[in-house]
Amino acid sequence: MDHQRRWWTFLTNHARVLRAIARHPAARWRELAASCQITERTAQRIVADLEEAGYLRRERVGKRNRYIVNRDGPYRHPAQAGLTVRALLELAVCRKHEDTNTSPSQ
Repeated sequence: MDHQRRWWTFLTNHARVLRAIARHPAARWRELAASCQITERTAQRIVADLEEAGYLRRERVGKRNRYIVNRDGPYRHPAQAGLTVRALLELAVCRKHEDTNTSPSQ
């Protein structure tokens, strides 16, 4: 099997959007989409999925939204039972940068 012909990534679009929001909780759709290399519409759909599942909470700040990540949310796949989103973010987001942009309890 030619491994160079098979294309895959370690992180899904949902994980990349969650990581981008953890880095920049007040990012606009355009910024999220660009940083994740997806369309704005896809970013909106993913944020809606993450909100519905309880991984994000939206907070209105003036005319903009700010998102708060639920770091204690569990992984969805049974193979990762017991792990939380916090573990993913600690691997995927610079800890120093992350701590300045999100609340410690979330």
